[in-house]
Amino acid sequence: MSNRGLAVSPETPAGSSRIAFMRYPDNGTAEIYSMFADGSGVTRLTNNSVDDYGPVWSPDGTKLAFSREVSGLSQIFVMNDDGSNEVNLSNGSGPDPPRLSSVGAGRRRDASDSGGKGISRIGSFANDTASRND
Repeated sequence: MSNRGLAVSPETPAGSSRIAFMRYPDNGTAEIYSMFADGSGVTRLTNNSVDDYGPVWSPDGTKLAFSREVSGLSQIFVMNDDGSNEVNLSNGSGPDPPRLSSVGAGRRRDASDSGGKGISRIGSFANDTASRND
């Protein structure tokens, strides 16, 4: 990348050469990007006035979960691998960045609460995010 800023938190789905990461520009908010392992195909997936961070791939590599600061609280979102179809999964307060795991035909999201009291199941979603359960 030729623009200045800090790129951190690389994440690669199993069996793929794609990388998702967050980038902090010198003056702006953190956004989620993807690219190929050889550095080509850099694509900005989020573009807004709040910080997006902690991207993780779904096990099949078709979706990304990430955290977004909304009104000062960390919320968990999921989107397609091209940045489309963003869905807020949490609508709660302050979970840690997402971690996805396979659970049958869908995905499950576990997160530590912001007070560090442990792990709580906050929601699950299938390949179609409209069928998610809170």
